[in-house]
Order: sequence, then C-alpha cells, then structure tokens
Amino acid sequence: MEDTVFAMVANGELYLRACEQSVPYCVKHPPVWLTFMKCGRPVMLNYYRVDESLWRDQQQLVRLSKYSLDAAMKEKHSRILQHRLKDLPNMTFHLETLLNESGIKDENMLRVLGAKMCWLRLRQSNPC
Repeated sequence: MEDTVFAMVANGELYLRACEQSVPYCVKHPPVWLTFMKCGRPVMLNYYRVDESLWRDQQQLVRLSKYSLDAAMKEKHSRILQHRLKDLPNMTFHLETLLNESGIKDENMLRVLGAKMCWLRLRQSNPC
C-alpha cells in the first residue's frame, strides 16, 4: 500500500510485519517468524505468520494488519526525513563515514564548505 511493505507472502503463507502494537498478540500466540537462508544460514525477518486461528478472527486480523501498515508507514516516513550524505549521487557509505569523521555531518555543510574545503578536511583527517 503506497509502496509500503507491511506483509509478505512466502511458501503460500501470509506474514504480517511485527510492530509494537502486535506484541500482546505475539505474547499470547507464539509466532512462527518468516525465515530464509542466506549464505547457508537462517535469517529471521520481523514478520510473523498468520495462523489458522487468526484467519478465523477477521476482526483481529484486520486490526493487526492495520497496526503493521501504520508502523511500516511511520518508519518509511521517518527514513524519508533522514537525508543522509550516502543518499547523494556518487556517495558511498564509506565516504559518508570519512566525511563524518572530518566533521562534515550533513548535505548543507558539504555544500557550504564546497568541494575543495571538504577535500582538504578529508586529507587532513585521513593522511595517506
């Protein structure tokens, strides 16, 4: 919904994204977590399987789905508001880290200082 993932289907089963509001349900009904293999190791995702009892309780299913959607949209919105240097064109996570170590914390500071001053700061804090 609105390019926001709050549920997943895997192996014919529906999984809802876990969130703070779904904790009471997950405590009462121990969940089966969505797990996949990566490099031969199991990776557990923050999605719990919709079991038969939840399918039968449509009201609870809709409520938990809404909680999952709301939490996913809230997280997505907060990520959009977070303008990180690595999100700029031709910027990597490593370069963002080096700039942070040089005291350049955001896009505004990068633009105000300019390319030459930023380069000099990088050289000063990371001599070859």
